Amino acid sequence: MILFIIFIGLIFGSFASAMVYRLPQGVSIVWDRSSCPQCKHNLGILDLIPVFSWLFLRGKCRHCGHKISALYPAIEILTTFACLGIYMAMGFKATPELFILMMTMPLLVAALFIDWRHMIIPDQINLSLFVLGIIFALTAFYRGGQEATFLFDRAAAAILLPAVCFLAATIVSKIKGRQALGLGDIKFMPAVGLFLGVSVLPSYMIASGIFGLVSAMLWAKVKGGGAFPFGPALILSFYVHLILTSLGFIYIK
Repeated sequence: MILFIIFIGLIFGSFASAMVYRLPQGVSIVWDRSSCPQCKHNLGILDLIPVFSWLFLRGKCRHCGHKISALYPAIEILTTFACLGIYMAMGFKATPELFILMMTMPLLVAALFIDWRHMIIPDQINLSLFVLGIIFALTAFYRGGQEATFLFDRAAAAILLPAVCFLAATIVSKIKGRQALGLGDIKFMPAVGLFLGVSVLPSYMIASGIFGLVSAMLWAKVKGGGAFPFGPALILSFYVHLILTSLGFIYIK
């Protein structure tokens, strides 16, 4: 089963790396074929095996020799480890909830890298996470024998979290005279609410603030200061809380 999770994780990682490259450029991740960014030659199966193609080709395009960034295999490996983390946190059990959570991993990894590089979280990712959040909440409701209040809690969290964050961001923006939280970050919140529920939101927001401080310091060191993307902090906090709730360290009502 672990080998299967690794296999799926690598495939999801390849999808995540494609999103990181394509979405900021407005290129379809469904209809357009993968191609070399330099010579534009369409890539074949041997060029697209996650991690291994990059290693075997020594980080270069097979057709023109153009150097391919090590970011691609790094994203694939990170996504694989993210999937393994969820699998282990859920007690090494293959459940519908596990596979739904695994499907969120490439979206979260792609959103993290895109926001760090371009300071945006694409609508395609936020919408996909929102749909998966609905599916996850409904699956947990029917499989867990939850009361109807469970769904109300998830719906309330999906509304409450973005509303609170929007209000807080508006106040901070007025005080500091610059935008405190991007619209993409706000759009990310409904999915978080659907996955975590109301009771976990205070912990999530505190952890996001801590990760945000770390991100700001890292951004200042790497970029020399200025406005920094807050999305990575929100994404890391979300992943940590998915792990903690799966382990049972944080109880979801």
